[in-house]
Amino acid sequence: MFESMKTLTQVSWNAIIDAQMKIGDTHKAVIAFQQAPEKNVISWTSMMTGYVRNGCDFLN
Repeated sequence: MFESMKTLTQVSWNAIIDAQMKIGDTHKAVIAFQQAPEKNVISWTSMMTGYVRNGCDFLN
């Protein structure tokens, strides 16, 4: 869906990150987070909340 958009807004990036975390795909969420040109409080909150929900597997 988002691939067809020419330019993603900050809201779009945050939605992608949040959606990936909600379905448990932390790897794709991290990739989206890294690719997002800007990170704001919503981006960071989505990442932190997702790690709490899904576990913090990068520490193992």
